[in-house]
This record gives sequence, C-alpha cells and structure tokens, in this order.
Amino acid sequence: LPPLSPALTVQKSFSADRARWVTYPWGQCGVKCGKSVQTRKVVCSTGQDHECAFGVKPSTEQDCEGQDCNRWQSGPWSDCSATCGKGKQRRRVWCGNDDEAECFGEKPQEVKTCMDEGPHCSDCRVTVYGGPMHDGWRA
Repeated sequence: LPPLSPALTVQKSFSADRARWVTYPWGQCGVKCGKSVQTRKVVCSTGQDHECAFGVKPSTEQDCEGQDCNRWQSGPWSDCSATCGKGKQRRRVWCGNDDEAECFGEKPQEVKTCMDEGPHCSDCRVTVYGGPMHDGWRA
C-alpha cells in the first residue's frame, strides 16, 4: 500500500475528532400493558456512520414494559345502531391485566345513546297535530 499523504492524514484525524454517535430519545413502548420493545434513532454526527466506527454504536432497541396494566382500556365506538333517529353505540372495555377487581378508577362506559340525523332521515318525518315531528326509523 502507498503511504498516506499528510493532507489525507489530517483530514481523517479531523473527522475522527469531531465524529461521535448522536442518540435521539426513546420512542414509546410498543404496548400499553406487557412486554415489548422501544426504539430510538442513533446517527453519526458527521452523517457518515463509518466515521464513527472507532466508538461502539449505542443500542437502537431496548426492552420495555407498558405500565397501564391496572388501567381500564377501551376500544373504538361502533357505528350508531340506528340509521335514522335514536340508537346505541357500543365498545369493548377491559382491564389491562384481565382482573377487573384490580383496575384503578371508574370503568368507562360501554354503551351510549347516539342520534343519527343525516339527510336520509327526511323520509321519516310525520305530521302530528299540525306540526312536524321527527320519530325516526326503528333499527
């Protein structure tokens, strides 16, 4: 191999002196309850990973455990059961650790009343005692 030129040696030395691993904050744990993995970004300060090769690259992954195990969890609300007028919406509600006796706080609502008054509801208006009344279709 040919000897290194002084200019190349100085340039490499300068790059090595300023090159360091930059770590970003850890992301959220992959689950709300239980074991998972969280990740973060790790880059070389020069933008060239090979320039940081002299140092051990910090980990980009670590184990984590979601801490919401004793908290109520809830899924999304269903569509309204009525296509016109008053109906019900439902959702799944559960304790993160599967033991409702150990869950903190008040259990969230699983069923709620909804009202669909979309443009299709004009078909279900009737007149009673001289004025309009919206009764809605029964689902």
